[in-house]
Amino acid sequence: MANEEHLQILQQGASAWNAWREENQDAWLDFTAAKLGEANFSGMNLSGADFAEADLSGADLSGARLGRAKLIQANLFGAKLIDADLREANLEKANLSSAKLSGADLAEANLGGVDLNNADLSEANLSWTNLSRAELRKAKLTRGNLSWAKLVNAQLDRADLSGANLRNAALRHAKLSVATLTGVELSRANLSKADLWAVNLSGVNLSGENFAGANLSGANLSGANFNGTKLTSVVWGSTGLDLAYLGESTDVLDNESIHGVPWHRVFIGPPESFEPDDYTEDKPYWLTRRDDEPLVHALHRLLGDQLGMGDDVTIEFSRSVWRELHLSEIGLREALGHDAFKVEKDDERLAVTFKNREDVAIGIEALMIHMAALETAERGRVGQMTYRPQDGEFILMEREDLV
Repeated sequence: MANEEHLQILQQGASAWNAWREENQDAWLDFTAAKLGEANFSGMNLSGADFAEADLSGADLSGARLGRAKLIQANLFGAKLIDADLREANLEKANLSSAKLSGADLAEANLGGVDLNNADLSEANLSWTNLSRAELRKAKLTRGNLSWAKLVNAQLDRADLSGANLRNAALRHAKLSVATLTGVELSRANLSKADLWAVNLSGVNLSGENFAGANLSGANLSGANFNGTKLTSVVWGSTGLDLAYLGESTDVLDNESIHGVPWHRVFIGPPESFEPDDYTEDKPYWLTRRDDEPLVHALHRLLGDQLGMGDDVTIEFSRSVWRELHLSEIGLREALGHDAFKVEKDDERLAVTFKNREDVAIGIEALMIHMAALETAERGRVGQMTYRPQDGEFILMEREDLV
């Protein structure tokens, strides 16, 4: 039950209240279940106050000090909390829908299960804040600081997170469908099993994140950097991957759901030699070789997933890999044994473009057999080399009369 004496002092305004508070710093402020809708508490020192289940709808708390305050299940619908200090406050299951919290400091606050639909949290500090199960549909979080925030099972559909800092944030099972993530910082964030349907992540640096089991169907990932990102069991659907850089995220090669994504261009070479900014054509890249991996193994994995590619596929080799193949352009044509491709070569790269996916399989198998033949020749072994796709193995049938 709210303390009537405290309520009367509140009604006298910020100057009277703050003066009384200065003299009564240890007083327990009980405003539980109080009816304070549309009240003006701007600039007041209300730190540690208990507003559990209070009605503060439409109230003005701009610049108020509410650190460690208890606002559990309070009604703050449409309330004004601009630049308010809410550090370590407990707002669990409170109603903050359509509230204005721009510039507010909510670091380490508990907002579990809170209703923040349509709320304005632009440039707010939400670092280390608990937002698990919070509803943030159509919320504005532009340029907000959500580093290390806990957003497990949070509802962020159509939320605007452009320019926000989500470094190390936990977004497991979060729903972010059609959310705006332009310019967002997501390094080391955990988005495993998150719903990112139709999200625009074009050009975003996603290196090192955990997207395992996430739904990326319909998302725009053009130009995104997935180097070192965990992508196991991702649902790709009709994802747009134009010029996306998957870097060392080669676990995607083992993902059966990737077979529906239309790959058109593959880059084989070390990550440091990959420069996607050099290209403007509307086709995605896929780096397919792991560090220190034998080239023949990289080709085998590429062959195993070639059904996921679209027609008109280009395989591009870096200079180091091209030299490793020991093939000239003429030698390549002889090795492949057909004319269903074209070759483009400069000082740094060699690109082979195939007309259709069937020719890709033929071409990759021929290159793999060539690589295996080079290896066996170095060992002084002579014979006929055959490849068994079902086993992913090269079989050397050696002749007993040859050394």
